[in-house]
Amino acid sequence: MARLIVHSEVVYGILRDSPNPNGVSFAVAVSVTGDTGEPIKGLGIPAFKICAIIPPPHPPQFTDLKVFVADEQKPGLYVLGLDYQNAKAPIGKYIFSVKVTQGKNLGETLTTMEL
Repeated sequence: MARLIVHSEVVYGILRDSPNPNGVSFAVAVSVTGDTGEPIKGLGIPAFKICAIIPPPHPPQFTDLKVFVADEQKPGLYVLGLDYQNAKAPIGKYIFSVKVTQGKNLGETLTTMEL
């Protein structure tokens, strides 16, 4: 098993192809490299798991956010679209866990977002 190096940034806004009727979803930019710095290419939706960890209690829809798109912009650089199922989240700062798997290789990082 090797370690994946993961960096991410999350934004809240309008995404085309959003499954939400109002088009509002989260977008997460994620960089994934191997432990020697090479970009990890070809990851699909199942490779990514994102959930809110702070502040509890968070809306149940934030427990496991559904990734509806994983678009590889450049080798190892992904833009994820996340459906939060119309969660009515309180205004504030949230911390999300971003986990990435590639076979037995794993990586995780934290990212923040303010609503």
